[in-house]
Amino acid sequence: SDRHCEATVGSDASGFCECAPGDHRSYVGCGHVPFSCHDVCVSVPGCTSWRQTGECHPDGPREPQGDLHCRSRVPKGASGFCECESGREVARVGCESKGLFTCEERCSEPAKA
Repeated sequence: SDRHCEATVGSDASGFCECAPGDHRSYVGCGHVPFSCHDVCVSVPGCTSWRQTGECHPDGPREPQGDLHCRSRVPKGASGFCECESGREVARVGCESKGLFTCEERCSEPAKA
């Protein structure tokens, strides 16, 4: 059933966020990290998303159900990367990651030469 944008979408729910008519984001099945559609729909300049990957490797198979909003803290032990504007990838980590950063923070850092 539809929920208010500020409501937390628990891991027992599936569906998507409708950020604007026809703009559907964050398609999830059950078992995802809880989030709110408000967080999904608010854009963060310079940042696209945390992209979760499998096999404890940033180049592992994508696990889109684990993607996070740019302002969400990446948990300890997650593998993946931050996708920034123009497809730039930063904070590429495996499961050894200590986490506790946001992609908003990492995407705002100057690009390494």
